[in-house]
Amino acid sequence: GGSFFSGGLKAWIWTEGTGTLTLEELVALLGVSIPPSAGPSPLENATGISADGLRICGWGSFPLSQSWVIDLPANAFDGRWVDLGQGLVGGHNQTPALAGEGLLLGGTPMTISLSQAKPNTFATLVVGLFQLDAPFKGGVLVPTPDFLITGLPTGTSGGIDLPASLPAGLPSGISLFFQAWVPDPGAIHGLSASNGLQAILP
Repeated sequence: GGSFFSGGLKAWIWTEGTGTLTLEELVALLGVSIPPSAGPSPLENATGISADGLRICGWGSFPLSQSWVIDLPANAFDGRWVDLGQGLVGGHNQTPALAGEGLLLGGTPMTISLSQAKPNTFATLVVGLFQLDAPFKGGVLVPTPDFLITGLPTGTSGGIDLPASLPAGLPSGISLFFQAWVPDPGAIHGLSASNGLQAILP
């Protein structure tokens, strides 16, 4: 749908992978060209969308007000983030939470966000190519520890956002697995852990 804001009327769209963003931002993420019929100004209003969400139509900028149609890639919305659970509570009676955002298409941005961790310490993000689910430090190590990203500051809020970009050319259907481990003197064996997070590529 469309909405008014300081820059005029714009079309907005919500996807599970990205949340709410403008139609301009979505087509830019997907590398789709904006039709010339949209005029020199940004796409303004979306008036129709197909059942699968892959064809969007609407009208363009004043004074042209011409109609346009955008066809998104067939796999645009096939990527999925899956919460695998297995978090380990910290000394502050909260379990760190890990969440992902992004379409998971090659060459597009994504963000992995940690929250509810012990503040003012340094977390480690475990990245794996497979799901391990092995006992570790009183909890469960969800990913295979193929890559470790250390020294991630949790700050005063107990969280951090980690922007990244998936490389192009990754095979369709593969998964990446993530889990954060956080030093926490109040947790069992001195470590708390987030839920495991699976990213399924379209």
